[in-house]
Amino acid sequence: VATRPYTVSELQVVHNYARLAEVWGGEYRHLFYRVKPQARIMWLGDLSAQKKIPEDLKCRSMQWYLDNVDHELKWEAPRLCLWTYNPMYYWMRCKNEPPAGRSIIDEVMPAHEYLAAWRVAKAKAARDATASAVDPLWHEL
Repeated sequence: VATRPYTVSELQVVHNYARLAEVWGGEYRHLFYRVKPQARIMWLGDLSAQKKIPEDLKCRSMQWYLDNVDHELKWEAPRLCLWTYNPMYYWMRCKNEPPAGRSIIDEVMPAHEYLAAWRVAKAKAARDATASAVDPLWHEL
């Protein structure tokens, strides 16, 4: 188990993750609040400057990240579950024992599904690279 050389409260960590979800989570930020519902009532401060950064840098969306980079997280998104009992979130209660080192899922992505997602993303990246070589403005269409 990793430890920090300093103390930090769980609420501070949840607060920081909530800010991260608000700025970078896009259409997936609701999943963070499913797992950490206490963050819904936290005051996160003014995030307008932080929300402008992805736009100014022309960053890709969270959907793009899940489709092209983190296939496992995309697979896990609809399978999130909670280990603590909460009557409001009973439908999200985990049904199986947690995999080692995991806390919000009760199954892991099968290797064959991961490899299939990876192959699709790799083929798409190759097509995109070809398209951008032919027409540098292809992505603006």
